[in-house]
Amino acid sequence: MEEVISSTLPFVKSHLRIDGTFEDEFLKSLIGSAVEETKDMGVPISLSDEYRYKLLIGMFVSHWYENRGQVQDGSHATTKDLPYGIQSLVLKMRVIPDESK
Repeated sequence: MEEVISSTLPFVKSHLRIDGTFEDEFLKSLIGSAVEETKDMGVPISLSDEYRYKLLIGMFVSHWYENRGQVQDGSHATTKDLPYGIQSLVLKMRVIPDESK
C-alpha cells in the first residue's frame, strides 16, 4: 500500500492545490483510507489502470478533505453522500466475483 500512497500523494496535492508538506501526513492517511474503502467496495488496487485508479483515490480524498465535518440535516447530523463521479468510477472498476464456480 505504501507504493500506492507515495505514487498518489503528488496527484492528490495537485488536485487539491496544496503546496508544501504541512498536510502530507493527513493526506497520506486519507489516501490509505480511500484505498481500504475502495477495496471494501470491490475495487482492487490497480496500478495497471493507474490513471483511473489514481483519479478514484483522488476523488475520495478530495471529498473527505473538503467535507471534514458533518452536514446538518434537520435534527440530526449526517455525512454527505458520495458524489456521482465516485460512485460511477467504483461501479466501472468493481470486480464482481464469479459465484458460479
